[in-house]
Amino acid sequence: MKHQVPSSMLRRRKFIKQGALFVPALFLPRLMDATPTVRRPGIAGTYNHSMPASGGGGGGGPAAFIVSGHGTSRNNFTGVVGCKFTASANMTVTALGRLVLSGNTHTHVVFLCTAGGTIITSQTIPTSGITADTYNFVSITPVSLSSGTSYYLVSHEDSGLDSWYDQAAVTTSTGTINNSAHAGSDPPVIFTNDAAGECFVNPNFQYTIP
Repeated sequence: MKHQVPSSMLRRRKFIKQGALFVPALFLPRLMDATPTVRRPGIAGTYNHSMPASGGGGGGGPAAFIVSGHGTSRNNFTGVVGCKFTASANMTVTALGRLVLSGNTHTHVVFLCTAGGTIITSQTIPTSGITADTYNFVSITPVSLSSGTSYYLVSHEDSGLDSWYDQAAVTTSTGTINNSAHAGSDPPVIFTNDAAGECFVNPNFQYTIP
């Protein structure tokens, strides 16, 4: 018979790791109050940007906000994960996207939120059939971001389903990553800010400069 872990215990163990291994439920009682440690070194590389028919452009079209870097893969958390960032120019966001890992087949809702956790816009991103380690972008009704203003960019993930990349330093084209961030439910929500200068997943967006 499988060991049944109470839901309250599961919520508290989501971000607990021990080295490269996830901590079994048997050892949770003595590790419940441990400080989560999930940082991973960034991996250099510039991504190709996959653009389906419903995507936000191509060729000389919009630029991608996140252009390189990711951590190691995991899929042990249900909620939203991504980052808090500050725009360094006024931008018009035209598409939202998610980095697709090998074996991904599910859809994921990507949210762009205010610094207070309120949804600005969202889009459902399919991953089935998309080349691994490329972004799949889907167009949205354009929204404006302001230079010097902070926002959250996150993707909904489900434990045990598609893998996504752990937090790591990423390179952006027009802004600064403040922290990786997560929340146990979809926005509107209060986010937990994690490692400085790092991002989970990665979610992404395309934009133009007005």
